[in-house]
Amino acid sequence: MGESVHDKVIHMPFRRRFRLWRLRALPLTVWLLTTAVVIVLLGRQYEQVGLIEGIVDVYEVGVAPLNDGIVRGVSIDLFEKVEEGQVLALMDDTLVRAELLTSEVALQRLRAELEAARTDARIFGLDQETERRRFLMDLEGARLAYLDRVVQQERDKVDLTRLEIQMQQEKEQVNHGILDPYTLEQTQLTVESLRTQIREHETAMLEANTRIDSIRKRLDEYETGETEVGFSPALESLALGIQMQENLVNQISEKLQYLVLRSPIKGSVARIDYRPGSTVLAGVPILHIADPEGARVVAFVREDRTLELEVGEQVEIFTRSNPEDITLARILNISPRMEEYPLQLIQNIAATPWGRPVLVGDLPPDKFTPGQSVLVRTQPKPFFENIRGWFGS
Repeated sequence: MGESVHDKVIHMPFRRRFRLWRLRALPLTVWLLTTAVVIVLLGRQYEQVGLIEGIVDVYEVGVAPLNDGIVRGVSIDLFEKVEEGQVLALMDDTLVRAELLTSEVALQRLRAELEAARTDARIFGLDQETERRRFLMDLEGARLAYLDRVVQQERDKVDLTRLEIQMQQEKEQVNHGILDPYTLEQTQLTVESLRTQIREHETAMLEANTRIDSIRKRLDEYETGETEVGFSPALESLALGIQMQENLVNQISEKLQYLVLRSPIKGSVARIDYRPGSTVLAGVPILHIADPEGARVVAFVREDRTLELEVGEQVEIFTRSNPEDITLARILNISPRMEEYPLQLIQNIAATPWGRPVLVGDLPPDKFTPGQSVLVRTQPKPFFENIRGWFGS
């Protein structure tokens, strides 16, 4: 029997079958590839959304004198490491020491006057021989005369120091043709006159000491004892004056301590603005000490970005040169206003951007260098948890 038409099978050629399969699979393949590319691009875009620029915070302290003066010396060099409390610079103390010396001499004179007044009070309150009383008064008079000479000598020394400095300045001015030589000659004559007076004071002081010793020896022969009497209003006034003078001496002594400038922190010398011989006003820093450890970062969110940040949020910090080395930190605070970008972060000087400063902290102390540029990125959530947010719920 012959075969029927239905029993025959016509086989489709392989090329035609492959062409049909390719027409069906190509749209699916293109769709899958497009979806993968979109997901990758969205993931990269998401990573860039939380990326902002920042600078490692520089903690710098200026060291300044409390009063106007001349820098006498700087004991450290640029970029040198210093400890807290280390002496950094000295201010000129010539005038302060002269003021202290004059105040101490005045204090000695007041104490001598008080002792003389006490002696007078005891002498007038006792029944002593007239000769002994005369010797005591002569002794106190000799002491006062000696102290007067001391006061005059110290005043002359202060004036001599001032005139010697003035004479040196006038010599320089005469050499430069600024000052008349006659003025310099007058100053030199005054200096020589003061030196002569000081020598005379020294001679008079030696004579006064000799006279005091002689009176004491004669007084010992008439010493018969004495009885204490109460203070009079004059003695109380002298005691109050001595207390005020002692306070003045203590204040001047504190001034001397303030002329020694010490480091308030441990760090390195970042800048020296004034060298020895420079005149500095009160409150103007002579040098600056910087903390070498950068433990905080100030980042800036551009004003045209809508990045949502929260205090306490954890962020990642890294540098452009080494993006794989990531350091975790935490947002400490967010500024309530916009500020200009620092020059270090500006790429186009013609258009200065504005941004919102963000303070980031809790960094390892030796991880970054103060002033270094870094990148700050908010830590992204797992990628697939955000797909619903991208495409809608």
